[in-house]
Amino acid sequence: MSVARVAISALGSACLGLMAFYWTACEARAADVPDGFLVSEYGSGRATGYAEANKIITWGDTTHVAWLDCTASGFEVKMRSFDRTSGHWSPIYTISAAEDNHGGPALSVDSEGYLHVAYYPHHDAFRYRKSLYPNDASAWEDEVLVGQACTYPTLVCGPDDTLYLTGRESNVSPWVVNLYTKPAGSSWSGPTSILQADVGGYAHFMEALAWGPDHQTLHLSCRFYDAGSCHAVGYMKSTDFGQTWTRYDGTPITLPGTADTLDVIEMIDAADRSYFTNGMTLRSGAIAVDDSGVPYVLYNTLTGLSRPRQAWLATPDAGGGWQKQLLNDWVDGLPAGWGAGVYGGLTIDDRGRMHAVLQIADDTNEPNMFGTPSSELVWLESLDGGTSWTSRLLTDFDPVTPRWLPSIERPTGHNPVNVPGLIYTSGEKGDGLHDILEDDVFWVALSPMIPGDATRDGMVNEDDARRLAANWGSTSATWDMGDFDEDGTVGPADAAILAGNWSSSAGGAEASVPEPAVGLLWSVAVMLLASRRHIRQGS
Repeated sequence: MSVARVAISALGSACLGLMAFYWTACEARAADVPDGFLVSEYGSGRATGYAEANKIITWGDTTHVAWLDCTASGFEVKMRSFDRTSGHWSPIYTISAAEDNHGGPALSVDSEGYLHVAYYPHHDAFRYRKSLYPNDASAWEDEVLVGQACTYPTLVCGPDDTLYLTGRESNVSPWVVNLYTKPAGSSWSGPTSILQADVGGYAHFMEALAWGPDHQTLHLSCRFYDAGSCHAVGYMKSTDFGQTWTRYDGTPITLPGTADTLDVIEMIDAADRSYFTNGMTLRSGAIAVDDSGVPYVLYNTLTGLSRPRQAWLATPDAGGGWQKQLLNDWVDGLPAGWGAGVYGGLTIDDRGRMHAVLQIADDTNEPNMFGTPSSELVWLESLDGGTSWTSRLLTDFDPVTPRWLPSIERPTGHNPVNVPGLIYTSGEKGDGLHDILEDDVFWVALSPMIPGDATRDGMVNEDDARRLAANWGSTSATWDMGDFDEDGTVGPADAAILAGNWSSSAGGAEASVPEPAVGLLWSVAVMLLASRRHIRQGS
């Protein structure tokens, strides 16, 4: 068969596929996931803090969201559940009280669907509870105390349903991060001190955990911030469920690890630390691991030389160091003088798409980003392992109300992420630890790139059809070339995906095909069929 005949036959098949999908496209709508939902009007000043603690779990068709409210009587950990089948939210469930606005929850799930939550303290014992029923946030087992002088929980679940809980502990000097474990059906054990500050006095770690694809290797990112000269972002991993730890290259680390023994991704000179207050010069708290076991660490810098704030994504390089990508360059429409950084979040979904959420703010006039009024949120998505990104502003610019403390849905062991959710706080931070506020708490679904949108402009239209046609038959193809089913080739299946989402938009508009486009499809189909008939008659 000639090349021309093969091409015409393939194009004819594609066009017939387009026509077949047209009829369903006229009635199709985007996935029935709300763009945003107000889960609470009584959020505390740290309602969705902090980034290192996962607060969203999706199990089956139900998404569970946890945050910290405040009432006249104090602070309470709350949860709601979203039924993705019906589109309905549950009532608000009260899990328990918290000590102050630092007592927010960390959430995980085991292999049977039971929910697990750690919460409560600010220099006190963690409180832990397990749901009475699988995939149900309405009833919980009795509260269990873990540790002594703890703050900032992180919680993940192993393949055998062992729970791994970390948190800062301040009853020793220097302060440490301790690891506690709880095998399924057993009591909590530990602690093992895995991180330690350089000197005594106040210290902050922002440690975050993520499993590797083997569900055996734990990856940890952190920042070291203490009363001495130490201010760094670091990384270490454990290939034996947290018993021993190493650098990325396998160099053993004697526990507890310090800024001198971990992989140091970034170090800020002590002279720059006083330039801004509240330890904003270097912040971390987000790590994700891809299917190859490669970690990605999200952090930001803010010094006299890197103003406005700069958000970075770091990953190991072939030379034993860490390569760093400036994410500010990918934020479309970032106003002059505005910075981007952490508080933020990072996750990799079950198709390998990378999602980062950053907080942006006016660093020229408000060099803090901790609840400053200009704070807004931006979402970045990468389809090529972090090489390139597209961005979307999640909140409208509001000079009065900060939108901040984003917490993105992350896999914690048994909950692969498909369409990640995000919760954030909209409102003031307050002046102290015990302010009773009424901040709003919102949940948003971070809808993936629209199938058929090769140009990534938020619409499926003629521009995408032209892009697909220009790359028809290409191998080693990418999404941008029209490979929407990600099989490496641009072909009939991709054309059918484009047709099925014709006129879809990022806002979830109805997928309908305009009359001129329909006429064009029919005309091309008739011509292609005629060409195929002509070839058969002449053969």
